[in-house]
Amino acid sequence: MKILVVSNLYPPGVVGGYELLCRQTTEALASRGHDVAVLTTPWGTADPDGSRVRIDRRLRLLSPFDQPYRIGDLGYRRVERHNQAVTDSVLRAERPDVVFMWSQLRISLGAARAAEESTTSVVYTINDVNLANYIRPRITRAPRSWAGRARSLCRRHALGRRYVDDLRWRSVTCISTDLKRRLVAMGVPVPHAEVIHQGIPIAAFPSKPDPGRLHEPLRLLFVGALLDYKGVHTVIDGAHRAARRFPVELTIVGDSANEAYKGRLRAAATGPARVEFRGFVRHEDLPAVYRAHDVLAFASHPIEGFGLTHLEAMASGTTVVATRRGGHAEALSDGENALLFDADDAEGLAARLGELRGSPDLSRRLARAARAHVDSMFTHSRYVDRIERLLADTASRQPGPSTP
Repeated sequence: MKILVVSNLYPPGVVGGYELLCRQTTEALASRGHDVAVLTTPWGTADPDGSRVRIDRRLRLLSPFDQPYRIGDLGYRRVERHNQAVTDSVLRAERPDVVFMWSQLRISLGAARAAEESTTSVVYTINDVNLANYIRPRITRAPRSWAGRARSLCRRHALGRRYVDDLRWRSVTCISTDLKRRLVAMGVPVPHAEVIHQGIPIAAFPSKPDPGRLHEPLRLLFVGALLDYKGVHTVIDGAHRAARRFPVELTIVGDSANEAYKGRLRAAATGPARVEFRGFVRHEDLPAVYRAHDVLAFASHPIEGFGLTHLEAMASGTTVVATRRGGHAEALSDGENALLFDADDAEGLAARLGELRGSPDLSRRLARAARAHVDSMFTHSRYVDRIERLLADTASRQPGPSTP
């Protein structure tokens, strides 16, 4: 099967875990004998060595990911038309059996439109709620709504801008049931989407010799982008609250371009818990980081599509304390393989850390069950099995070009 993967980013251009998963998935498909090409942007540096896939970096971003999103209508039009034209030329050259659309954040819907106007079958994978950026404004009685609708019509007819309802969405997968529900509620027409939970290459995350072991002080860990919806501020606050009862050391791994939020986190770091900002850590070095810590705090708001760090920690034998709502919670059971608390509830996080410290056997039981759960349900090979079937099934149904 010839597969063209279209993604806004591809390693070494990385903002979060989904770009890494994209590379892992394309490489796995290529290792299974498929002919895989990737169309993406030049964000990042040199292409990875030893790649089994062909990488074309001619797409353009609407705005760099290390800068706030700012682009006018004419700039948007140029990027959208460029991406549509480049995708069309690649489709003609590659002649794939199926196009696999990964994240389209900040590349417009130009590439998706080119794929749908061809005779190639298209599969969309949706990892987050960022398609909300491409939803046509709705009309209500509010004057602002009418103004937004007027701008939408102008952008569509004068500038040719595309919205989610301009696409067919015949073959779609979402990474969680929660994300699918949110997308449908926002107006993205994907009620038929197949939920395929993502997975991790579990062999890359060997379990520590004594899963769930707790140290003194308690070694608490956060891994992820330093963004408000990730709840890093809640982790710091929760660590300080817990440290008023017992010693806690918190390590924060990750970075972002949001300097204001990072400044807020640095200001909040002073307190009874010892807080270390480790910064960006290469993905291949993360397994050792997980094994060196006792507990991973996963404090994302419900907007989180699914996430991967909680699975990586679970595989590593590191106990997980996480928020109870969001796509990630579909892999977690309170009191069985993790402990859960409410988003933005720092006291709730501290209380759950206190439960673990008061019962080392609980921590060990949770960690052992978590490793077994990931091994049976959330491996990357299992994820690729289902993606491969979806791509093959879709490729067997040639759709014909859509109407403008």
